[in-house]
Amino acid sequence: KENYNNFIKANRDKLISSAISVGIGGLAVALSKMSIASQKGLKINFSNINTINNNEIDDNHILFSESQSRIVVTVNSLKKNKFESYFKKNQLSLIGRVTKNKKIVFTTANKDQFEIGIDLLNNKYKRDLFNK
Repeated sequence: KENYNNFIKANRDKLISSAISVGIGGLAVALSKMSIASQKGLKINFSNINTINNNEIDDNHILFSESQSRIVVTVNSLKKNKFESYFKKNQLSLIGRVTKNKKIVFTTANKDQFEIGIDLLNNKYKRDLFNK
């Protein structure tokens, strides 16, 4: 509840550019939806994700685990420190940044990289949504 109250305060103070909950499909789907909606890319680093007791969690778990208590937000870099001041350090993970290129680039904790284009995601999403 504390996280949600802090999120509401940060949003009220206009510190949040965009936000989406992490639900069905996990972080991968939430990030994909954000990129499709904004038509902007993302550069994501898994090693920056806070985990309970610093346990090693595999990449599939990071990408696809579903927990409705998480929220992905984008924040203007000029407002980053103010936004972070609303939360305790262990409540946040700076996992990446928005980019102008139209792809999502993931870097895993062991430095492997993979990427996917936003146009491909968008086409697949619309085809499955509208052509059943």
